[in-house]
Amino acid sequence: MQRGRWFAWHSWVGLQLSVLMAFVLLTGTLATVSPELDWLSTPAKRATSTAPADNVPWGAMLADFQRRFPEARATFIDVPGEGWFAPELIAVDADGERFRVFFDRASGAVQGTGRWLNWQRFLREAHRHLVMPIEIGLTIVGLLGIPLLVTFWSSLYVYKRWWRGFFRLPRRAAADRKRSVKSRRRFWGDLHRLAGVWSLWFVLLMAVTGIWYLVEHLGLNATLPALQEKPAASAEAPRLLERNPLGLDELVSRAGREYPGLRVRSVFLDLYDGAVVVQGQADAVLVRDRANHVAFDGVTGRLLDVRQGETLDWHNRISEAADPLHFGDFAGAATRYLWAVFGAFMTLLSLSGVYLYGLRSAASLRRPAERLAAVWRTALGRIPRRYFLPQVLLVLACLVLASLRYLIL
Repeated sequence: MQRGRWFAWHSWVGLQLSVLMAFVLLTGTLATVSPELDWLSTPAKRATSTAPADNVPWGAMLADFQRRFPEARATFIDVPGEGWFAPELIAVDADGERFRVFFDRASGAVQGTGRWLNWQRFLREAHRHLVMPIEIGLTIVGLLGIPLLVTFWSSLYVYKRWWRGFFRLPRRAAADRKRSVKSRRRFWGDLHRLAGVWSLWFVLLMAVTGIWYLVEHLGLNATLPALQEKPAASAEAPRLLERNPLGLDELVSRAGREYPGLRVRSVFLDLYDGAVVVQGQADAVLVRDRANHVAFDGVTGRLLDVRQGETLDWHNRISEAADPLHFGDFAGAATRYLWAVFGAFMTLLSLSGVYLYGLRSAASLRRPAERLAAVWRTALGRIPRRYFLPQVLLVLACLVLASLRYLIL
């Protein structure tokens, strides 16, 4: 295919799907740093002390929670790897509503509570399925991986000898007040190409993982191995940790003995019909915490299962790698921040591509004060209504649904 045809495809995809693509890219970028947004908005989430990673007061946290919230049920405890975040417990109150409880890292004492519906939940749901029913929203967002792959592939042909552009800085626009359209096109075109060259690997990664999510959603979802043994006790039997919450320390210690090298990061307190599941990271790379776990019977404390990430089959390993690669949380805050930077680059690419199209279309603009608005009106006006209106309605629906769920209900 000739370069002109590739450019036509590149421009068509970038413009026609720009509204929804920019929204998904922006929410995904913010989702990578959503823990920090919650840290800023929720004082109780901020760590008030430090403690060694191998000396987490699991039992003390659970005991103080049960003392302060006797009517609530604890379901999950997570200890973030970054020391400025407080340990967090997810609980269900008597009305069936979930909420968050935060603890002091050293003593395990409760230091505050927070809503279940926070920035992290909103941005994840908006990015993943537009706060719509999963069957609809995830399909729509997943399908965006295909045009994203088209923009990646076409850019290799549109930008001749792209490998020479890594350090080709944008040429400055004219400094006079009446900056010409040609001058602005040159500057933004250079910036678009510079950001695009540096983001090539990231665009490909987001396209491939996005398509993988779609494929999983359509039926190729991997299934982790079942527990080697099932909990034997009935649901009505008194739970081990309800009788003795401090016993959680012993279960975590036993998990370390059963699975040497396991770095415990979280505990499910009632999973798989009554199992206590200790999970974290070990030797396997690019897997979610759930790939490495040690499960115990929630009533008797009997060992049920040891799962090691490196023993999973290839299908599960690919599935487990999707989230770490898509959100960049496989090496803590450093990679999350790096992913946020490149996510911002992708958002810039989407918006600057539309702006460039407007500059090419609006060859003559009259009053300087109206130039910016006129460029955007010209660009967005070239999107046919059959493409533009559905995207706007999807974004508005997402924001309305989020407002109803997070602010009103």
